[in-house]
Amino acid sequence: MAHTATSLTALYQTTDGVLPFALTGVTNEVATTRIRDGQGPSISWTLGHLLHFRHHVVGLLGGTKEESFASFAKGGATDGSAGPDIAELEAAWERVGAALTERLAGASDDQLRQPSGGVGPHGEKTVLDEVVFLAWHEAYHLGSIGSIRTALGLRPTAELVMEAAGAATG
Repeated sequence: MAHTATSLTALYQTTDGVLPFALTGVTNEVATTRIRDGQGPSISWTLGHLLHFRHHVVGLLGGTKEESFASFAKGGATDGSAGPDIAELEAAWERVGAALTERLAGASDDQLRQPSGGVGPHGEKTVLDEVVFLAWHEAYHLGSIGSIRTALGLRPTAELVMEAAGAATG
């Protein structure tokens, strides 16, 4: 695996490692609750949104781009209740995570330097540009899920991660 792909794999796998903590204790009712006076995103919508873009990355890397989460990328945030329930979203995350890891494992630096087929919303022109931007995009929205959790009275994601890390080393 090329050095660049190894680094990208580590970024995406970090999200894969944190997401289960972010979903700890999240029921369907919690997952579809919007904050900011009902105007903000829900956890379900945010996860569906990220799934759409994870599938986009798989497609950029030569895999099959599934379109089942495209509705989460059009228009503004919703409560996500029209989509899959939280358990289905989490299972879909695991499936696309495996596909993404496989695609990144086979990605060469030459493939990553190829034009991505257009200019992304922030000037991305190559596959690498888009894959890097979308890794940042995931981190941003994973933080949003953490904020939504806290606003809804659940323990902060970071607290859960640190607790697990302490248990693993102690």
